[in-house]
Amino acid sequence: MNYIELINRFWELDEQWQFSCCETRLYFYLVKTANRLGWADNWTHSDDRTSANVGVSLNTMKTARNRLSQIGMIKFFPGGKGQKDKTRYQILTPKLTPNDIPRFIPLSISSRFKFYQTCLN
Repeated sequence: MNYIELINRFWELDEQWQFSCCETRLYFYLVKTANRLGWADNWTHSDDRTSANVGVSLNTMKTARNRLSQIGMIKFFPGGKGQKDKTRYQILTPKLTPNDIPRFIPLSISSRFKFYQTCLN
């Protein structure tokens, strides 16, 4: 999958998951980083640097990172507490899955009749 396909897939998934500003910014920061590194299969990055570059607190970045991981957009392996123990990231090819909650629930025939009757009155 190339850069444009990842961007398009992100916006398709956004229609279902409604990503927060932080999740969006973090994802595109990670995609930019992967691109800058020549699309290495995975790479390391410190949590402090990532949160600073994304412009959010460390806890907010970790919450966004966890959600992106749960959805299947990224994979990460957290580092330790030391400066040399950085988080390892990988961009995944996100799968499109139907939303668990339908956006439109069709009315039954009797409900439609009542609705139309109300509109006519």
